[in-house]
This record gives sequence, C-alpha cells and structure tokens, in this order.
Amino acid sequence: MTEDDLHSDVHNEHGLSRQLSSVQQTMMALGGAIGTGLFLASGLAVNVAGPAVIVSTVIVAVISLLLGRALSEMAVAHPAAGAFGLYAGMYVSPFAGYAVRVSYWLMEVIATGGQLVAASIYMGYWFPSVPGALWVLAFAVILLYVNSRAVGRLGAIEYWLVMIKVVAIVLFIGLAVLLLVGATGEPAIGLSNLTAGRGFMPFGVDGVWLGCCLVLYSFIGVEIVGVTSGEAADPAARFRGRCAAWCSGCPRSTS
Repeated sequence: MTEDDLHSDVHNEHGLSRQLSSVQQTMMALGGAIGTGLFLASGLAVNVAGPAVIVSTVIVAVISLLLGRALSEMAVAHPAAGAFGLYAGMYVSPFAGYAVRVSYWLMEVIATGGQLVAASIYMGYWFPSVPGALWVLAFAVILLYVNSRAVGRLGAIEYWLVMIKVVAIVLFIGLAVLLLVGATGEPAIGLSNLTAGRGFMPFGVDGVWLGCCLVLYSFIGVEIVGVTSGEAADPAARFRGRCAAWCSGCPRSTS
C-alpha cells in the first residue's frame, strides 16, 4: 500500500463534528475501565485468584497501558473514525481491518448486554419486586437516547457520569482504609486477610492467569481513546511533538 493510499483511507473516514475535548476523551476512557467489570465482575476474579488478584490486576493494567499508549500515538498520527480497524487495514491487510472491526462490534454487543444485565442486578437490590427485564429495557432506552445526541453533548454527559464513578471509587477506597485501621468503631481488619487461609496465592499461578482473563473485562473501554479520535477537537493536543517526530505526514503535527 502506497503513502497516497494510506492518506486516502484516513481521509475517507474524516468529516465528523470533532467536538470532543481531550478531557472528555480521557474521562470516557476512564469510565470504561471502572464500569461493571470493577464494581460487579471483580468478585469473580477474587473467587478464582484470591488475594493474588492484585497481581492479575497489575499485569493487565500494564498491558492496557502499553496498548493504550500505542493506540494514542496512532490516533494522533491518523485521527479517523475507524480507529484500530482502520490502522489494521492500512498497515496489515484489508481483511485484517475487516476482522478487527467485526470483532470489536461483537465485543461491544456482548459487553453492552452484560452492562444492561449488571444494571438490572444493581437496581434489583433496591427494588427487588421489579422484574429485571424492565430495568434492562429502561436502561437500553436511556442508552440509545444519550448516544443519539450530538457528540459534544454526549461527551458532556459522559464526563459527569464518569465523574460520579470516580467519586464513588474514591469514597470506597477511603471507607476501605477506615475499615483496615479500625477508624469506624469496629476492630481493625488490617492486612491479615491477604495471607489468611491458604495464603496470598491460594490457587497458584493458574489462579493468577485465570484472574487476568476476568480482570481484562474491567479494562474494556480504554480503547475509546482511539475510537473517539475521529471526533476529537484536536487529537494532537497532548502528543503534538511526538506526532511531528513520528509521522511527518500527520495533518496536525505542524499546526
């Protein structure tokens, strides 16, 4: 594929509103990493790895950081709606681009369904008499409505919804610290549970790797940095210097 072909593929995916700020993109990616995978599915990871789920989380976090950084650089060099599907088609083969896009679509379908079910489980805690199917339908309608708004408004809504989750995480961490040191009036829990029973790694290395498979679900959403690059107001705002050095043809590198 020639250089002209590469720029042609990127140009074909332009023409979007470009209303998302870097802060909104960051919050959207952060929101994906602290969704149902952390609040609900983390219990499954603890069940298969025990306290060693901490190691599983660190391993997956490092992998996600490396992939996210690489994807950010690609998004700066080629800010387009196709994101990693476009990049696979440009640099590997058209079929690779097609396969990546279809795989990502299937993943989003499954993940969205899982999140709607998780929402019904949460609501069932406060409203046990309401059928879960009604909550799934209600949140699906809300989800469709929010995502049908202008991209700038969607970014603003996502920002505040993610802020709620961030605040919740901070409160949970603060409460956990209070429980550990006994500041709530109850006896201090301390760190004894990390090594109690069968030890820190009760299921061995196999448990850690199986925990990685479950923890990985928690990090689905960090790829939004690349997916939203086509709507970014200035994709190279934070990586302008690196973009200029890495890709002299980047349309934003000299602006």
